[in-house]
Amino acid sequence: MKQDSILKELKQELGAHRVKSNEPMRNHTSCKIGGMAIYYFEAETATDLMKAFLLSYKLHIPVYILGGGSTVLFSDKGFNGFVIKNNTRKFDIFGMSGKIANRKLSVDKTILYAESGVLTNQVVRFSIEHGFSGLEYQLGLPGTIGGAIVMNAGYFPRNVYLKDALFKIKILNCQGELKEVDTTYLATTIGKSKLASCEEIIVSVTFILEAKDKAQLWERGNEASAYRATYYPNGMSLGLAFGDISIADAMKIPTPQSITSADFLIKNAGIKKKQIGDAMISSLHSNFITNNGNATALDVMNLFEEIKQSVKTKFGVSLPIQSNVIGFNE
Repeated sequence: MKQDSILKELKQELGAHRVKSNEPMRNHTSCKIGGMAIYYFEAETATDLMKAFLLSYKLHIPVYILGGGSTVLFSDKGFNGFVIKNNTRKFDIFGMSGKIANRKLSVDKTILYAESGVLTNQVVRFSIEHGFSGLEYQLGLPGTIGGAIVMNAGYFPRNVYLKDALFKIKILNCQGELKEVDTTYLATTIGKSKLASCEEIIVSVTFILEAKDKAQLWERGNEASAYRATYYPNGMSLGLAFGDISIADAMKIPTPQSITSADFLIKNAGIKKKQIGDAMISSLHSNFITNNGNATALDVMNLFEEIKQSVKTKFGVSLPIQSNVIGFNE
């Protein structure tokens, strides 16, 4: 099917003024790098998101669901497919449990519903302000809920992850099947081959949160937020570029106290502040790549290879690339 015909059908199904062609991806990622996506659409509702996703399979075009763009690197040549920007922002209290004493309701737990495009920081602030515990250590976390779950985002100093409070995940596959799964599904599918190839997408999630003192929750949240502000670079950057190694590998190397973090390995591999073109290892956090002005995707990929090789030479382990790299194999 020709490009013009695909664009015509996308506009017919999703809205003539809502589908764009040749949209620069550097405008939609935190690192401000990347060429053009041939087709681009912003999904404002869950219905939008599911319809656009299924339409991409009907038209047999590559598709990528874009969240906050903090861990995404598009090729300089762009993406020969359909980028769906997930702007689904609905979240609310889904249910509560507790007891009534002296005609007053005492809430013990609550279920919080959030669409996958909700900004993580927004829903975390909401939960803290309402005295619900479980998400407070994710204050200051960039990006969307869906992206954070796929990336297994968390607050590493206390080993607390967003998925720890997860209850259910609603997932749509490319056959149009909408199913609700529990957190055991994360270990086998989320972030692995199926989502990586866009055979499935997260539509929404629910969290189970416990009632706690709001002042204490803000104290925890502010601790995490201050940590991120101190150690995560501002400006144009690609966050948490590499995944951590396994505990088994950390014990074999060995690292001090069996540290598994990619940040530790990169920092101690003899390439601190290494720079290729305008792409540089951040001085604040070695697992962030900063764009110091006009970095290209090729600069970043070459820096990735330099990092992987240096860590392999120094420690004998391979760091997995965690960032989503899009359009490089076309």
